[in-house]
Amino acid sequence: ISLQQASALSGIYDSYKKDFPVLVNYIKQRVSPKTILMLHQTWAYANNASHIGFKHYHSNQLNMYTAIVNSIQKAANLVGIKKIIPTGTAIQNVRTSFIGDNLNRDGYHLNYGTGRYTAACIWFESLTGENIIGNPYYPKNLTSKEVQTIQKAAHAAILAPDRITNYTIYVNY
Repeated sequence: ISLQQASALSGIYDSYKKDFPVLVNYIKQRVSPKTILMLHQTWAYANNASHIGFKHYHSNQLNMYTAIVNSIQKAANLVGIKKIIPTGTAIQNVRTSFIGDNLNRDGYHLNYGTGRYTAACIWFESLTGENIIGNPYYPKNLTSKEVQTIQKAAHAAILAPDRITNYTIYVNY
């Protein structure tokens, strides 16, 4: 079962403290002990986002990303969740590449191409444990260079879920 906080609040640890433990306990009482709970690490908004929640982070993408990473880890520790899906880190990794800060369609929702494919890659590898690099599936509207970059960025997020991997100079196509 995957859980996540609303994106605007996902980097504010205090937003988890009261109700998140209650929610997790509610779920645990109703599922098999074999059920794995996961916490979805959301992504920081695009630099040009106009979402009102962006003001919590001084409308600064890196501030938002860092706050999300820290809050998600604290929230997971608060309730004993061991699996975090590092979507936010994968998105930041891609943003350091030639693709840039072009993963959102409105500043906060992922676009239908590179943004959602990045999220799909991180979820695939997180859930299956299979390395996404070289996976033959990709949306037909993406270039081979975009696919390779996104797959490498997602895999890097698995290896370093709390740290941005810079792809500005990483070119191996």
